[in-house]
Order: sequence, then structure tokens, then C-alpha cells
Amino acid sequence: MTVLSLALWAGASAWAQSFTITDHGVVVGIGASGSYYEYNVGSPSVTYDPDNGEFVMFFEYRGAWGTPSRCASGAGTEWGIGRATSTDGLSWTVDSTPALEPVEDTFYECAAVQPTVVYEGPGEWHMYFKAWQENGKVCDGVDDPEWGCDLVPGI
Repeated sequence: MTVLSLALWAGASAWAQSFTITDHGVVVGIGASGSYYEYNVGSPSVTYDPDNGEFVMFFEYRGAWGTPSRCASGAGTEWGIGRATSTDGLSWTVDSTPALEPVEDTFYECAAVQPTVVYEGPGEWHMYFKAWQENGKVCDGVDDPEWGCDLVPGI
């Protein structure tokens, strides 16, 4: 994986050099026609779930361009976050419904993207993501009630 190899190269510590980089091809591709992730997948974030003994991947997905129209000037479409699980890190099962979809009149009404998820303990997870509103506004931690960022003060 290119992302993994770049991360290892950038932080070439002794523990990172113990990894072996292999090419297993695409492990989560776009979904079948009609699935929520049929147009695009990207920005994966993988963590281990010790409660269920499996890896969990969160990824961004894109809807059809220009839908809904309120998002056409900013994100161009709706973007959300999907979830997949794996016991070996190579074969993944994508959930049939998104983990997080854009919701109108929220700070992520057009897009919730670039997820990072942290396991905090049994049944407790924290997700961090970038959000867009209509007209290209990005909720980046600025305290601006017009954007809804007063609900999300920063990272």
C-alpha cells in the first residue's frame, strides 16, 4: 500500500523497519450499483477492535455529483463515512449502511470525510472527521455559529 509505505518511510524508526510491505491489491473498492459507496471510496483509517477481535476500517465515500443540490457549490455532492470489518486485514466486509451520513442543517450537512477513529474501551469509540456545509464552508474548528462550529470547537 502506498500510504503505508510513505508512512513508514517518513517515520523510519526501528519498530517501523520491522514491517514487511506487500501488495495485496485493492481491499475495499467501490460498491455495486445502488450501494452507498458505488461512486468513490478513500481516506481509510484502520484500528483494532479488541471487543470483537477484528480490524475496523472507516472510509469516506461519495454520492452522485450534484446531489443534493444544496451541496453543489461546495462539496459537489454528499460525502459520508462507511465502515468495514476484517479478521485478517485483507478480506473486508463493508457494512450495508453508512457509519455516518450528512444531515441537513448540521455542520456536516454536505460532507463528513477523512475519518480517524480511536478505540477508548469496551463499546466506546471516538470519531474525528472533516466537515463541509453548503457553499463550500468548511468546519475547521473556528468558533462560528453560522457554520455550526460552536458545536465542534476544534481538534
